[in-house]
Order: sequence, then structure tokens, then C-alpha cells
Amino acid sequence: MVNTKKIKALLIEKDYSRAEISNILGISTNSFSRKINNKSQFTLNEVFLLKNTLGIKDIEKVFFIDDIPNTQQM
Repeated sequence: MVNTKKIKALLIEKDYSRAEISNILGISTNSFSRKINNKSQFTLNEVFLLKNTLGIKDIEKVFFIDDIPNTQQM
């Protein structure tokens, strides 16, 4: 499961639109939307592209979590 709140916050912080990130990942904006909303999974390549693009230092805290409480802080 992906910490979608963290990804969305990083997009805003780094000033990337969903269309720009979709282009970097080589996928459609609809596909990115499904992935960022946990309807579909990111590929390993997409995880590393996002890590490098958004400057994610600890990918486990963003991409490999089992459960995200509603009150989790970023």
C-alpha cells in the first residue's frame, strides 16, 4: 500500500503536477491517478523514478506500508 497523503504532499511541495509526474513515469494521468489512490500498484521502476524525482529518502515509509491510519501525520 502507498502512503498517498505523503505522495500528494510531495507533489505540492516539489511543485509537480500529476500530468508532469505521469509524463516522467511514462504512464497516462488516469493510470497515475489509479496508482496514487491505491487502485493499482506502482512498478519497481516507477517507485525509483518517483524516489529520484521527488527526493524521497526512505521509500519504505512511502511505498511499502501495510496500513495507514486516517490520523497519520506526514
